[in-house]
Amino acid sequence: MIRSFVFGMAVFALAPSFAQADPLDTAHVVVRKLETTEESDELLFPARVQSAVQTKIFAESEGVVRLVPVHVGQAISKRDRVMTVQHTDPVYQYAPVKITSPVGGIVSSLEVTEGTNVTKGQWLATVTDPARLKIQIEIPAQDLPKILTGMTGEFRASAEAAPRTVRVLGVSPLVDAKTGTAPADLAFAEAKRAKGAKPSGEPLAVLPGTLGQVVLKANLHPALLVPEDALVYRDGKTMVRKLEGDKMKLTAVEIGDRRRGSVEVKKGVSAGDRVITRSSRFVSDGEAVKIDEEKTADEGAANAAKAKT
Repeated sequence: MIRSFVFGMAVFALAPSFAQADPLDTAHVVVRKLETTEESDELLFPARVQSAVQTKIFAESEGVVRLVPVHVGQAISKRDRVMTVQHTDPVYQYAPVKITSPVGGIVSSLEVTEGTNVTKGQWLATVTDPARLKIQIEIPAQDLPKILTGMTGEFRASAEAAPRTVRVLGVSPLVDAKTGTAPADLAFAEAKRAKGAKPSGEPLAVLPGTLGQVVLKANLHPALLVPEDALVYRDGKTMVRKLEGDKMKLTAVEIGDRRRGSVEVKKGVSAGDRVITRSSRFVSDGEAVKIDEEKTADEGAANAAKAKT
């Protein structure tokens, strides 16, 4: 009897402490309010920069090169003389032939020198306009419907280089049977030199022959994104923990593409809905929770700055 009495008193003494420890404390949750954003598919293509104007100059008749008034790297205008060729037939007195450039640009090669005997049709020189550039890419057949003339994108020569805006000039409708791709030409979206103006000769940001990568954005559309951390998988279904008032509601969703740590949701939630991204403990369907709005990166930095002061 004495032992039973002592045990009962002990239970009575511990009762208040058990009452204070509530195993069903309200869960704290962090939520994200969903907003509609403009999203697109990013298509990446290896690219090569080429000169849009690269003209080879050929001899119009046979003879001897008598004069070469230009040098490699010199800027010339359209119809400037590149060299003079003198016919050497002793029977006829041919006037010297002035070989002129059909385009303006930079003399990029001289294939002959003064005194060289040349034949009709022989390659004499090359004139290139390094300021008038184009970018060539190869587009896989499955991506052709997504690439439209006039579409803009970015060209990057290296990871450190600043991206430059480019525009699609045209896409070939023919797919190469060997590669399964079709070529496309793009141009840098920048101010053009006045027609007929001579190249300045100043260093260019991108040179012909530069290799890089082109990024085009296709299928631009409004999308609703949720963080990947907000997804819950139950019984083979993809779900989110949506808030209805102060209670959690498991909601099945249909997801689409993944984009930089987020997932596009096609059905199940709408703009303005709030979904749980983190919780202090497991939360049952229909359970009431205490809500903490998720802080943005800017707010987090501001709070950290306040803490330091």
